[in-house]
Amino acid sequence: MNEDYTLARHIFSELVLRENHVQSQAAGRYGNVCLDMILAENAPAFRIAVEQFLILPLQLPCRASTRRYLNDSDQKIVCNQWSMMHPGMLEKALAHGIVLLESERSGILEKLNGLYAKEEIYKKERLSMQKEIDSLGRKTTALEKQNMEQEARIADLLHQITVLEKIDKERQEQRENQ
Repeated sequence: MNEDYTLARHIFSELVLRENHVQSQAAGRYGNVCLDMILAENAPAFRIAVEQFLILPLQLPCRASTRRYLNDSDQKIVCNQWSMMHPGMLEKALAHGIVLLESERSGILEKLNGLYAKEEIYKKERLSMQKEIDSLGRKTTALEKQNMEQEARIADLLHQITVLEKIDKERQEQRENQ
């Protein structure tokens, strides 16, 4: 809790190694997982630590996560050993996680807003390009029509040239025959 995480990690790791003391092992694992959440540098690392926290009960040597006590009236009382863990560490870990997740969410929203802005720009560009394409389509149609008219005129001129060459040839032949 005083933020000496190196020392805390060492102590919790020592507790995990106590083979004959399930409560110490549970406290060590709990402490290490809380440290992993507290020291997470980003939201994905925090999520991984949370996953480890969620499987803590399965990591104990004995799968039973409860102890049974008898009270004065000889009734069995079930006590969850996780409830004996210091909640302040988990509170600190979750507070840090909220900051990381909010930061991630803000970053995602910022990127999303950027993408929406780009989408609007692309829509405008696409509309502009479509107008240009439509305009060019009309121009192309006009040029194709003009081209067809020019081809017809060229064909006429070629025909006239052929006729004139024929007439010229006939006149030359007439001059030669005279």
